[in-house]
Amino acid sequence: MIGRRYVSRLAVAGCCLAVGIEALAASTLEYRLVDSNVLVNAPNPREVTVYLPDGYADSDMLYPVAYFMHGTGVDNRRPFDGFYDGAADRVIASGDAHPLIIVAPHLPRWVLFGQEPVPQESWIVDEVMPFIEAAYRVDRRRERRAVMGQSSGGNTAVHFALKYDELFSVVGLLAPALFVSGLPDPTADGHDDARFPLDIWMWYGTNDFVVGPPAYAEFVDFLDSHELAHTDHVTGGDHFPGRTEAELMLTYVSDGLGPPSLVPTAVSTRGKLSTTWASMKSNM
Repeated sequence: MIGRRYVSRLAVAGCCLAVGIEALAASTLEYRLVDSNVLVNAPNPREVTVYLPDGYADSDMLYPVAYFMHGTGVDNRRPFDGFYDGAADRVIASGDAHPLIIVAPHLPRWVLFGQEPVPQESWIVDEVMPFIEAAYRVDRRRERRAVMGQSSGGNTAVHFALKYDELFSVVGLLAPALFVSGLPDPTADGHDDARFPLDIWMWYGTNDFVVGPPAYAEFVDFLDSHELAHTDHVTGGDHFPGRTEAELMLTYVSDGLGPPSLVPTAVSTRGKLSTTWASMKSNM
């Protein structure tokens, strides 16, 4: 697998904002092409957007990382160039959020977990994540890794969190297109909340015309019935979150992950993720 950095953009916001910050620090967006051995029926290589916070290039610290799953009809660039543009910069500059790395893979056309025409799960877990953790100073500890998602990408994020609970500790969801009947049973899927607790944050609007309040209520019941900790932020919005909702999610997620840290002596900063997840889980 080969990763190529073919576009790099410096994102700078220097004007006064309503949040009271005189000037936002500079962050970097890198667009990486990641070759794949599993995406045989999809365009390959695929693009991955990597958000690097201000100060990353001059630091020796390890950074927490959040993987963002975009929704259907958009791509990996939209969260940064569109409706969430500048959200991470604002909450980090204000001190509301710790600096973190955000990774947005370009998902296949249909992103509902388990129903995609290409092996999305294998691509992200077995190829994208090892590439990111080899190419960047990412803190590889579970408690420093999150998964986030919007709309159908939120459905994907929940599945990843439940199936790979040894990898993720915090989950951030924006108007997730959740179909509870298709969610894995955490007990049957092997989730051990006592050993690998999940902290779930979710925003949805009471006027969501795609999913609707009844579906969210069913999901909340699902979480409660499995004793999964969750924080729900409900407004009168619809299915499309804006910068405010993105900032709330990033603030919550970064608080759960914590700040950048010095290199842990027991963790390699340049190695790959374990290729055998069951073995990795049993050794934790």
